[in-house]
Amino acid sequence: MQADLARPVDPTRGPLFGYALFKASADRFFWYARYHHIVMDAFGMWLIARRTANVYTQLAMGRTTQDGSFGSLAVLLEEDAAYRASEQFALDGQFWIDYLGGRPEPVRVDGCPGSSQSRTFLRNTSALPHGSMDRLRSIAERTGASLSQVISAAAAIFLHRVTGANDLIFGLPVAARNSVSRCTPGMVSNVLPLRASVRPNLPVSEVLGQISWQMRRVLRHQRYQIADLRRNGGIGNGQRLFGFNVNIMRFDYSFSFAGNNAVAHNLSLGPVEDLSIAIYDRSDGAPLRIDFDANPALYTAADLADHQQRFLNLLAAVGDPDVAIGRLELLSADERRLLLEDWNATARAVLPAT
Repeated sequence: MQADLARPVDPTRGPLFGYALFKASADRFFWYARYHHIVMDAFGMWLIARRTANVYTQLAMGRTTQDGSFGSLAVLLEEDAAYRASEQFALDGQFWIDYLGGRPEPVRVDGCPGSSQSRTFLRNTSALPHGSMDRLRSIAERTGASLSQVISAAAAIFLHRVTGANDLIFGLPVAARNSVSRCTPGMVSNVLPLRASVRPNLPVSEVLGQISWQMRRVLRHQRYQIADLRRNGGIGNGQRLFGFNVNIMRFDYSFSFAGNNAVAHNLSLGPVEDLSIAIYDRSDGAPLRIDFDANPALYTAADLADHQQRFLNLLAAVGDPDVAIGRLELLSADERRLLLEDWNATARAVLPAT
């Protein structure tokens, strides 16, 4: 699988997808599915996995069915062409030009300037404890926000705390699908720039309210692709809109293959420019999976693990909506001891003197 992921795919020649089935034992199999992002997004991958499980189950029971079959790819193309010719396309384009006017320079979590590209990425995976998850759901209920909005607000707070920047912009991947495209595999998803203005004395509730409002604003214009934004917004090839991404994927993978439960594992979301946080809420009662993917030209494995632990500490600390974000605890006990004790251990023996 890793060798296949490391092999470049020529989009002009293909194939742009590949499958393999590995038999690890009599009752344990791994179905490997790989797609070039130019033809498939995460929502489409979920549609294919769900449909395959359904067909397998029906065949195992000696039946065939057309229930749940896919929509037509031609409809996706027709919808896209109609949108590009519509007044809404022009209105969305103007919204994004206005929204990004006077935008801040993107900041890097590692603080390093410049641009370093890499075809590979580092990954660190953790599971959010159930206690922290319960606190996130509790603050969502108390504030009337969604879980995605709470996590996005936490990501904005994290970016502010580790960079010191007050005006932020980061990427928010979205499905960008409607009732028609929600039944057709393909590449429809988009990445929206999301802006936030935060200060250390703001309470968690205020940052959450701001992020929720910003998300509602930009989601109304999510069909306007970021590639069009770069072309029509005067953003050159060398300019970065953002390097930090927060990708929240709520796909229910609790289906089974003829009674054999499936467990989904994402191996790659593609190259990473700076740092990307992927949140998997599988809706099957499992702990929230959190992946930190990073550009190996900018981060070490130890750096990545430390940043992820700070983010987990932050998620555990945002349960009180009234606390100021500058007072949220991000440091581990070892880091705090290093800062307050080890670096301050300057006592030296002094010879007796008058």
